[in-house]
Amino acid sequence: MRELSMGRRARRLSIVAACAMGAMALQACHDTGTAEPTVIAGRDGKDGKDGKDGKDGKDGRDGREGRDGQDGDDGRDGMNGRDGTNGSNGRDGADGRDGPNGKDGANGRDGANGKDGRDGGDGRDGRDGGDGRDGTDGKDGVDGNDGRHGADGRDGADGKDGVNGKDGRDGRDGRDGGGGGAGTGSGAGASGGRPALMPSGAYAGQCSPANVEAQASQRTGSLTTEKQWIRSRVDEVYLWRNEVPDVDAGAAKHSDGPVRTALKAYFTALRTPARTASGKARDAYSFMATSKSVEAFDRGQGDLGAGIRWAVRSDRPPRDIRVDFVEPGAPADRAGVKRGDRLAAVAGTALDELDEDVLDELLSPSTAGQALSYTLTSTQGVPRQVAVTSEEITRKPVPLHQVLTGEDGASVGYLLFNAHIAPAEPALIEAVTTFRERKIRDLVVDLRFNGGGLVYLANQLAYMVAGPTATAGKAFAKLLTNDPASATASGLPFMATSCHLVDGQCSSIRPLPTLDLRRVFALSQQDTCSASEALINTLRGIGVEVVLIGDTTCGKPFGFTGKDNCGYHYFAVDSMFANDRGFADYADGFEPGGQGVAGVPGCRVEDDLAHDLGDSRERLLSAALGYRIDSRCPVQQAGQATASSADRVMRGSGPGSSRGRRHPLEGNMFLAGPR
Repeated sequence: MRELSMGRRARRLSIVAACAMGAMALQACHDTGTAEPTVIAGRDGKDGKDGKDGKDGKDGRDGREGRDGQDGDDGRDGMNGRDGTNGSNGRDGADGRDGPNGKDGANGRDGANGKDGRDGGDGRDGRDGGDGRDGTDGKDGVDGNDGRHGADGRDGADGKDGVNGKDGRDGRDGRDGGGGGAGTGSGAGASGGRPALMPSGAYAGQCSPANVEAQASQRTGSLTTEKQWIRSRVDEVYLWRNEVPDVDAGAAKHSDGPVRTALKAYFTALRTPARTASGKARDAYSFMATSKSVEAFDRGQGDLGAGIRWAVRSDRPPRDIRVDFVEPGAPADRAGVKRGDRLAAVAGTALDELDEDVLDELLSPSTAGQALSYTLTSTQGVPRQVAVTSEEITRKPVPLHQVLTGEDGASVGYLLFNAHIAPAEPALIEAVTTFRERKIRDLVVDLRFNGGGLVYLANQLAYMVAGPTATAGKAFAKLLTNDPASATASGLPFMATSCHLVDGQCSSIRPLPTLDLRRVFALSQQDTCSASEALINTLRGIGVEVVLIGDTTCGKPFGFTGKDNCGYHYFAVDSMFANDRGFADYADGFEPGGQGVAGVPGCRVEDDLAHDLGDSRERLLSAALGYRIDSRCPVQQAGQATASSADRVMRGSGPGSSRGRRHPLEGNMFLAGPR
């Protein structure tokens, strides 16, 4: 079943820092390469006591075994000094030490021809001598000092690339070392060599005159400069920067048309081509958005529409499109639209007669003030006409919290948490305070529509659920970046205080209420993503049992720190979130009842749309309430499709956007918090 979300969401992730206790800088990593190594040339050994023999001096001709003449006592030309015809260069030897035994005779002139006696020192062996190996791959030239271009300027301490400098597997872009140069030979890497990039700051704010999103005062640069900023920024922060493909920034598809189109095409082309175990793109997430839309997202604004989230069970005739969620207070809510209502016609035209593009526009209008007319059939089979007008929707991130009574008489908290946006914080604190006062024994967190957002909110909620004892000395998350040192970092601490983020700063810092629970039920679908998955992973990492009910989550253990340039925010995946135990291997999603590493105890259950959210008869919530009694999953009824069945199609996310119009800000995890 595909979900259509409520509007072309201009969502934002105010990118501040992943924890609210201080700004976390995910800093650019411009490596500059290291100093050129000294090659040890095999001591020139002390060449034999006399080297007199010289009857024929035949052996010295190729320095194969360095035996200078029949009597050249120790004249072995370095154990491997095989190359030198005259042993003139044998600086390398297999291990760069030509001649620990090379006592070829100080003047070992071996008879009339005994010119070989000089080696020990120089038997030109070194195809890849001690340091000439160019890092792990640099087996290139015989002795070429081609250049330091490898990935990050790290090729072999200074990687003498060799005559033909093929070092390029690391030197893909010739980009590293902050301009580590392509060398003087042909060692320009696979890309054929690029000009060295400066830090992104050197290109910032130099915008194309045609860029309408940029401030007028900044339109003094060019499209080329904007792309240079993108390329440098990716090199600084991108999690998989060594997997960035070779992209021709000057190609027509990255240069022609509107500025936004060209920049988006270029930025997208820089994503790693790698895939997960299931075959999906590892990075389907890095994206750009206008800075204006990012700012609106932070405020929970930016959606246009009637406030309906559509569930598409079949998008081909006979079409089956139903109301999945109605945003409280939105035009559809005011008009009486209910969860489970089935769409029969739009603007008087039967659903199956509408062109798909026309249908998309009618379900997700692109402008405010657009009149919309829907023919809906209720879950009781009653048809009715509904007329609404599109407007900008302000989301309510926590629409519902309540306390239910379980079959065993215990109090069970239910929390519908739809978005990790700043307005969620006071609502989450209010809900947890209520649950604490009512002494709940278990908690059900409904995350089926929660595509992520500001990760500091997941941090706060995890702390409120688990409490101070379970979180003491533990990390909310271990943030892995493209800096190898990040793998040993201590991690992000739990947030034990409120923040109430206003203009990027905390406005109210108080102790958070806690529940001290050891078990939590999470309701999920494919739109349960990013920061919502971080919440699940974090709790599991500190020993809180998580029972997952519903469908497999989206699979996004990645985070972003957005950066603005010329009116656009760029979000390159720059981090991976591991829990306190170091686990982050869920790029294909957490699976309810699954058996693999990302399997989570629980039940695969399909949302039935026949009951309101929070109703104990609603299928996912009912399954959770039953599981807490006997740890069993509900029996699948005949004809009831599972959430993983063939008729399920890609969901959208967030109230109001239609098929294929999911705004990227909706389903991500942003390293955000107070400055």
